[in-house]
Amino acid sequence: MQPDKVAAVMARVTGDVPKESLPALQNMLANAPDAAFVSLSSVSLKSTPVTICLAFFLGGFGVDRFYIGDIGLGVAKLLLGWATFGIWPFVDIFVSYRKARKKNFENLSLILSGAGASYAPAGPAPTAGYAPVPAPGPAPGYAPVPEKSGRESEVVDLTEE
Repeated sequence: MQPDKVAAVMARVTGDVPKESLPALQNMLANAPDAAFVSLSSVSLKSTPVTICLAFFLGGFGVDRFYIGDIGLGVAKLLLGWATFGIWPFVDIFVSYRKARKKNFENLSLILSGAGASYAPAGPAPTAGYAPVPAPGPAPGYAPVPEKSGRESEVVDLTEE
Protein backbone atom coordinates (compact mmCIF):
# COMPACT_ATOMS: atom_id res chain seq x y z
CA MET A 1 0.00 0.00 0.00
CA GLN A 2 1.22 3.51 -0.71
CA PRO A 3 2.82 5.34 2.23
CA ASP A 4 0.22 8.13 2.26
CA LYS A 5 -2.60 5.58 2.52
CA VAL A 6 -0.74 3.75 5.31
CA ALA A 7 -0.41 7.06 7.17
CA ALA A 8 -4.12 7.83 6.69
CA VAL A 9 -5.20 4.45 8.08
CA MET A 10 -2.74 4.67 10.96
CA ALA A 11 -4.01 8.16 11.87
CA ARG A 12 -7.57 6.83 11.93
CA VAL A 13 -6.95 3.73 14.05
CA THR A 14 -4.13 4.79 16.39
CA GLY A 15 -6.38 5.37 19.42
CA ASP A 16 -8.56 2.33 18.77
CA VAL A 17 -5.98 -0.47 18.72
CA PRO A 18 -3.48 -1.56 21.40
CA LYS A 19 -0.28 0.50 21.35
CA GLU A 20 1.89 -2.62 21.27
CA SER A 21 0.13 -3.73 18.06
CA LEU A 22 0.82 -0.54 16.11
CA PRO A 23 4.19 -1.63 14.60
CA ALA A 24 2.73 -4.94 13.42
CA LEU A 25 -0.32 -3.16 11.99
CA GLN A 26 1.86 -0.65 10.15
CA ASN A 27 3.93 -3.47 8.67
CA MET A 28 0.79 -5.33 7.55
CA LEU A 29 -0.52 -2.13 5.96
CA ALA A 30 2.74 -1.59 4.10
CA ASN A 31 2.50 -5.13 2.66
CA ALA A 32 -1.21 -4.83 1.78
CA PRO A 33 -2.44 -4.13 -1.75
CA ASP A 34 -3.88 -0.68 -2.47
CA ALA A 35 -7.35 -2.19 -2.90
CA ALA A 36 -7.46 -2.90 0.85
CA PHE A 37 -7.59 0.84 1.57
CA VAL A 38 -11.28 1.02 0.66
CA SER A 39 -12.15 -1.82 3.04
CA LEU A 40 -10.07 -0.33 5.83
CA SER A 41 -11.64 3.10 5.34
CA SER A 42 -15.14 1.73 5.78
CA VAL A 43 -14.53 -0.69 8.66
CA SER A 44 -16.54 0.02 11.81
CA LEU A 45 -14.31 0.24 14.88
CA LYS A 46 -15.51 0.03 18.48
CA SER A 47 -14.93 3.34 20.24
CA THR A 48 -13.05 3.04 23.53
CA PRO A 49 -14.76 6.09 25.16
CA VAL A 50 -18.16 4.65 24.29
CA THR A 51 -17.09 1.28 25.70
CA ILE A 52 -15.97 2.91 28.97
CA CYS A 53 -19.25 4.87 29.27
CA LEU A 54 -21.31 1.75 28.61
CA ALA A 55 -19.28 -0.21 31.16
CA PHE A 56 -19.67 2.53 33.78
CA PHE A 57 -23.38 3.27 33.34
CA LEU A 58 -24.83 0.00 31.98
CA GLY A 59 -22.11 -2.51 32.86
CA GLY A 60 -24.31 -4.30 35.37
CA PHE A 61 -26.54 -5.33 32.49
CA GLY A 62 -23.63 -6.47 30.28
CA VAL A 63 -24.28 -3.81 27.64
CA ASP A 64 -20.55 -3.11 27.27
CA ARG A 65 -19.90 -6.75 26.38
CA PHE A 66 -22.78 -6.79 23.90
CA TYR A 67 -21.32 -3.65 22.27
CA ILE A 68 -17.88 -5.24 21.94
CA GLY A 69 -19.35 -8.41 20.46
CA ASP A 70 -18.88 -10.76 23.42
CA ILE A 71 -22.49 -11.94 23.44
CA GLY A 72 -21.83 -14.93 25.71
CA LEU A 73 -20.07 -12.84 28.35
CA GLY A 74 -22.78 -10.18 28.03
CA VAL A 75 -25.49 -12.73 28.81
CA ALA A 76 -23.44 -14.21 31.66
CA LYS A 77 -22.82 -10.75 33.11
CA LEU A 78 -26.49 -9.89 32.78
CA LEU A 79 -27.57 -13.05 34.60
CA LEU A 80 -24.73 -13.46 37.10
CA GLY A 81 -23.27 -9.98 37.60
CA TRP A 82 -25.41 -9.48 40.70
CA ALA A 83 -24.00 -12.67 42.25
CA THR A 84 -20.54 -11.07 42.42
CA PHE A 85 -21.96 -8.15 44.44
CA GLY A 86 -21.00 -5.71 41.70
CA ILE A 87 -17.35 -6.74 41.58
CA TRP A 88 -17.51 -8.13 38.03
CA PRO A 89 -19.17 -5.00 36.54
CA PHE A 90 -16.69 -2.78 38.40
CA VAL A 91 -13.63 -4.69 37.19
CA ASP A 92 -15.07 -4.82 33.68
CA ILE A 93 -14.94 -1.01 33.51
CA PHE A 94 -11.15 -1.34 33.30
CA VAL A 95 -11.06 -4.52 31.21
CA SER A 96 -13.68 -3.88 28.53
CA TYR A 97 -11.96 -0.95 26.80
CA ARG A 98 -8.81 -3.05 26.37
CA LYS A 99 -10.96 -5.82 24.93
CA ALA A 100 -12.52 -3.32 22.49
CA ARG A 101 -9.06 -2.28 21.28
CA LYS A 102 -8.02 -5.92 20.89
CA LYS A 103 -11.18 -6.69 18.89
CA ASN A 104 -10.49 -3.69 16.63
CA PHE A 105 -6.98 -4.98 15.92
CA GLU A 106 -8.35 -8.47 15.21
CA ASN A 107 -10.92 -7.04 12.77
CA LEU A 108 -8.27 -4.99 10.96
CA SER A 109 -5.94 -8.01 10.82
CA LEU A 110 -8.75 -10.13 9.42
CA ILE A 111 -9.43 -7.60 6.67
CA LEU A 112 -5.73 -7.34 5.85
CA SER A 113 -5.26 -11.11 5.80
CA GLY A 114 -8.19 -11.39 3.38
CA ALA A 115 -6.57 -8.72 1.21
CA GLY A 116 -3.33 -10.68 0.93
CA ALA A 117 -1.26 -8.78 3.48
CA SER A 118 0.88 -10.60 5.98
CA TYR A 119 3.17 -9.63 8.78
CA ALA A 120 6.74 -9.80 7.57
CA PRO A 121 9.41 -8.80 10.07
CA ALA A 122 11.81 -6.09 8.99
CA GLY A 123 15.12 -7.15 7.54
CA PRO A 124 16.23 -9.47 4.77
CA ALA A 125 14.46 -12.78 4.37
CA PRO A 126 16.53 -15.83 5.27
CA THR A 127 17.62 -17.78 2.20
CA ALA A 128 20.23 -20.29 3.31
CA GLY A 129 18.81 -23.75 3.89
CA TYR A 130 15.29 -22.89 2.74
CA ALA A 131 13.62 -24.42 -0.30
CA PRO A 132 11.06 -22.43 -2.28
CA VAL A 133 7.47 -23.21 -1.37
CA PRO A 134 5.20 -24.05 -4.31
CA ALA A 135 2.24 -21.76 -4.87
CA PRO A 136 -1.12 -23.09 -3.68
CA GLY A 137 -3.49 -24.24 -6.36
CA PRO A 138 -4.76 -27.33 -8.11
CA ALA A 139 -2.44 -30.23 -8.68
CA PRO A 140 -0.52 -30.06 -11.98
CA GLY A 141 -2.47 -31.53 -14.85
CA TYR A 142 -5.88 -31.18 -13.20
CA ALA A 143 -8.41 -28.40 -13.55
CA PRO A 144 -11.96 -28.05 -12.22
CA VAL A 145 -14.75 -28.20 -14.77
CA PRO A 146 -17.66 -25.76 -14.50
CA GLU A 147 -20.66 -27.21 -12.72
CA LYS A 148 -23.15 -29.07 -14.89
CA SER A 149 -25.99 -29.00 -12.40
CA GLY A 150 -26.57 -27.40 -9.02
CA ARG A 151 -24.34 -29.66 -6.87
CA GLU A 152 -22.13 -31.75 -9.13
CA SER A 153 -18.66 -30.94 -10.38
CA GLU A 154 -15.98 -33.03 -12.02
CA VAL A 155 -12.23 -32.93 -12.27
CA VAL A 156 -10.81 -33.70 -15.69
CA ASP A 157 -7.33 -35.15 -16.23
CA LEU A 158 -5.72 -32.84 -18.79
CA THR A 159 -2.59 -34.96 -19.18
CA GLU A 160 -4.39 -37.74 -21.12
CA GLU A 161 -5.14 -35.60 -24.20
